[in-house]
Amino acid sequence: MKKILLILAKDNYPSPEIVVNIVPQGLPYIASSLEAAGYEAYGLNPNYIPFRGDIKEHLKEILTEKIEEIKPDYIGLSGLSADYMFVRDAIESIRKIDASIPLLLGGGIISSDASYIFDALKVDYGVLLEGEITVVNLLDTLEKGGDLSEVHGIVYRKDGESIMNEKQMQSVDLDTLPYPNYDIFNIDRYYELSNQENMYFTGHTRLDPRVIVISGGRSCPFKCTFCYHSTGTAYKNRDVNDVIEEIKYFHAKYNFNIVKFYDELFSVNQNRLIELCDAIIELKKTTNISFDWTCTMRVNQLKIPILEKMKESGCFAIGFGFESASDIVLKSMVKKVKKKDILTAIHMCEEVGIGVQANFIFGDPAETIETQKETVEFFLEHCRDHIVHIGIISPFPGSPIWDYCLEHGVITDRKVYYENIHKGNSKNNLMNMTQIPDEDFFTEIEGILGEDYRHFQSAKVLDVVNEKSCNIDVECPHCKKDVKFKYPHIHFPKDLYGILKRSEPLMHYCPECHKRMLIPIMNINKEFSSLFREYINEVNKVDDSSKVGIIIGNDVRHLETYVETTKLFEYYGLNLSRLDIYSFYALKKEQKDSEMLGKPFQTLDKGSIISTLKYIILPHDQQYKTLELLKGEGVDENEILFLKYNYKIEG
Repeated sequence: MKKILLILAKDNYPSPEIVVNIVPQGLPYIASSLEAAGYEAYGLNPNYIPFRGDIKEHLKEILTEKIEEIKPDYIGLSGLSADYMFVRDAIESIRKIDASIPLLLGGGIISSDASYIFDALKVDYGVLLEGEITVVNLLDTLEKGGDLSEVHGIVYRKDGESIMNEKQMQSVDLDTLPYPNYDIFNIDRYYELSNQENMYFTGHTRLDPRVIVISGGRSCPFKCTFCYHSTGTAYKNRDVNDVIEEIKYFHAKYNFNIVKFYDELFSVNQNRLIELCDAIIELKKTTNISFDWTCTMRVNQLKIPILEKMKESGCFAIGFGFESASDIVLKSMVKKVKKKDILTAIHMCEEVGIGVQANFIFGDPAETIETQKETVEFFLEHCRDHIVHIGIISPFPGSPIWDYCLEHGVITDRKVYYENIHKGNSKNNLMNMTQIPDEDFFTEIEGILGEDYRHFQSAKVLDVVNEKSCNIDVECPHCKKDVKFKYPHIHFPKDLYGILKRSEPLMHYCPECHKRMLIPIMNINKEFSSLFREYINEVNKVDDSSKVGIIIGNDVRHLETYVETTKLFEYYGLNLSRLDIYSFYALKKEQKDSEMLGKPFQTLDKGSIISTLKYIILPHDQQYKTLELLKGEGVDENEILFLKYNYKIEG
């Protein structure tokens, strides 16, 4: 029996950290389809492996170990466009380990831009769009020495030339597919890791969440300009009975308690949606199966009776693509909804008690400063208590805005694009499709990007037990109910910067009313939090009219460090913006930096220290060295405010 190794992309590559995301469905469905056809499927999931040292070299070590263990006849990879760097490095490593193993590549990364990706990554075979039928046909043909030109839905090489066959004509019947094989991708490890902090997007309605993903259908009948449908454009649903049988199967296997319906669009057929809800209600009545569930819908699909039925069957949250609160931008995106539909959907969900999960994405070609302002204002007025994420629209291959970017010179070099898209569309990788100048693009939206926790309400911490696990009992700021959360043990580093970073509040949402909340955790570190409160009290006593010098530390990313630090200070009760700042200082600074936030910015040395000035040292690892420097230049110690934490790193 021939063996194939299927490799999942590492979602945050090239970052070394573990990614606690549920196993995606693409390769598990491929695995079960291959097994049903008589092949042995093995999996590798690097997401749950902590990388170390040289990330690319460590990836090669992981691949070497797995390939030597399995000795596969074929290797299959998959991913999205943003996984390009991982797929590229994995292919390069595999070629060095054993160049004789045929490589297959599927998923959105190749389906959306087949000609370029096939040649750029130099795989042997590309599997396009839905892969379950195609990959079996491909391997069967290779094993029999058949004619590859007869295999629909693939890209391959012949005599050094890339050949793209006709699309797969046979549509995958979702009701006859074998259930996805998650075991080979180490789903048990996911369950060990899944009770993590800030994983509120999937939802923790249970103290020990065990999430399973199930697809009730594929693709989407709508044509939003930023979307690409990697399984094709034909929208189709599964039979409700088959969905229920899969729920039974996986509950017996994994004892899950949360279902995330993975469909791009859960259901445009309202009768079918009610049928599924009734089937879930009946399932729970007649078995010991208990779970909550979430899905995605369109804002103009909702009706109160349907939402009530969903709530009755266990739906706790619905994901929406808000995208923009400007009708101008929504029209440009071909969303076929309006701002009023978004507001109505929010109000309906609030009335029924179902959580709202959504996103706004800035940067559509029709975006202007005015439309940015409109969305920011809408977010702050209607969305800050809900799980609404903020981002920048990314032009993904295969989407209409990808074509727009190519035509208008926003993207001029595919190689550069693919090697940077894992960074997203961001300040460091801005793909500006608008008429807004680059230097002004972030001005209006800066305050809500990154989900600035100064916008959100905090829970009242009632009790904390931080032992093997961290159990936190809080009062929800919205519904005022006593709710409990469970996390891994919360460990605080010793260095000041590490402690401050670790003290950022946990962002979660109430399992009762499903609204966003922050959970302050600095008090878990009792010694530090006591000293920090004393420091804040001292700084807050400084008279508004007193001129002060702010010493921000020794980081060359001065402005970023200052904004990041003061955001945390404001959350815990300190607002430096009220002070009359004479100058900012750093022990070291880049020569070009001469001002910050409209104030002078100087290197802290003998020539810049004014002995009669009051100084506030923001906590950093060389603050004691800073203190001695100030005192050595005649500054009265009573005029120097700093956090009197006794651990220091000097050098």
